[in-house]
Amino acid sequence: MRLYTNIMIFLKRSNFYSKDLKIRVVNAYKNRQYPQTANNISSIFNVSRRSLFYWNNMDNFQPKLLHVKQSKINDDMLLYLKKYILSRCFFNMKHLVKLFIKKYNVSISQSYLYDIIKNKLNISYKRVNPAKIFINKHTRKKQINKFKSYVKSLDINDMFCVDEVHFNNHISPIYGWTTKGNKINIKYKDKERTSISVLAMININNNKPIFKTFNGSVKEKYFTEFINANKHILTNKILLLDNASIHKCFTLKELCKKYNIKLLYNVPYYPQGNPIEQYFSETKRIFRNKFNYICKSNMLKYIINIFSSSSAYFKNYYKHSFCT
Repeated sequence: MRLYTNIMIFLKRSNFYSKDLKIRVVNAYKNRQYPQTANNISSIFNVSRRSLFYWNNMDNFQPKLLHVKQSKINDDMLLYLKKYILSRCFFNMKHLVKLFIKKYNVSISQSYLYDIIKNKLNISYKRVNPAKIFINKHTRKKQINKFKSYVKSLDINDMFCVDEVHFNNHISPIYGWTTKGNKINIKYKDKERTSISVLAMININNNKPIFKTFNGSVKEKYFTEFINANKHILTNKILLLDNASIHKCFTLKELCKKYNIKLLYNVPYYPQGNPIEQYFSETKRIFRNKFNYICKSNMLKYIINIFSSSSAYFKNYYKHSFCT
């Protein structure tokens, strides 16, 4: 009832009196002489004292607008803020607030700064994806070309490529089917994780790899024993390796020196230079696509079947790795 009364009073003060009457009442009130009071003015014009005071406080008889607070951040500040953030993806928000105080003499809160960055600058806080960046691309390109030209001077028929690859029962196909707008989430239990490593070696003249399986990771001891077990094949040959620590151990170098096995190390962070990496990519593709149809107990058997089958692409792997 009280709300209804207030609304009716507001409508009466605003709409039920003409503008001329309001001006006459306000002028009479402002130009009143003693002993005239607000009660005398209101009774003369037959209006309430409340309406009289309300009209007197109105500007041009229109309700005063609420004061709109102007933003402290102008266009120049927004431009500086955008350049500052995009030039450095990692920064301290407190330091940025102090920088604004020092540079523009403007004090702003962190929450207000977050709101400007997100809504006005359209910049969001995202997950970081680290990637290897080479400082001197020209120098790295020279290293790769030098490696390829050196390999061309060698007899590729005498080159054996060796490396290790890891499989586990949590590997799943990269792509799957689901309804539009939904993601495919696969849940695993860490206690059920089983890892198997395969140490393999290929040659351009063979259609099957020489391999051995291990539970867990391949250690320095296992790698040296694998090379020692195949020394009759590798004598007077070339062994292409990557730059892993187990490939540069003292026992391996002594063994290769004894049987005249030449060690050739690939360019760092350049897996394309080793043909066996392409073979491992093919074996993992097969494993991903077929693993849903086998159980955990048959994983080792299935991996052995993959590496035991012949491949007709070894020549293509070598050609792809060493062509300029």
